[in-house]
Amino acid sequence: PRLGVVSQVYDGDSVAVTDAGDTWHWTGTGDMGHTANVALFAHRTDAGGVFRYIDRLVAGDTVEIVTDDRRLFVYEVVQRHLTSDERNDILDAVRRDGSTTVSLIACSKRDFSPTSLDWRIVVNARLVEWSEF
Repeated sequence: PRLGVVSQVYDGDSVAVTDAGDTWHWTGTGDMGHTANVALFAHRTDAGGVFRYIDRLVAGDTVEIVTDDRRLFVYEVVQRHLTSDERNDILDAVRRDGSTTVSLIACSKRDFSPTSLDWRIVVNARLVEWSEF
């Protein structure tokens, strides 16, 4: 809600999904509704820049995800990390909290601003509630 961002999340080819302006569900990370770490990646400047301002998220902000089967998951931002562009570094940051989380990931400069291909910003949010509607 802080950012006013709405984005569709898809599995599949990361480049095709993100270049279409959508958010990619990182293959091999958790699924909504499971006790797991879910990782989501999107562009900050290209294809609409879905995650352009994720550096503005702070502890206590919420991330809301609605699934096709009409469930609402509400997460609270707990931390953010800067990593290299290496897959294992990114996934280590995703899993750092260890609980049921969602992580928003995008390219970043060292100061967390948009954007450089050398770094990744990882914003972790912990599940606080879910409901069906």
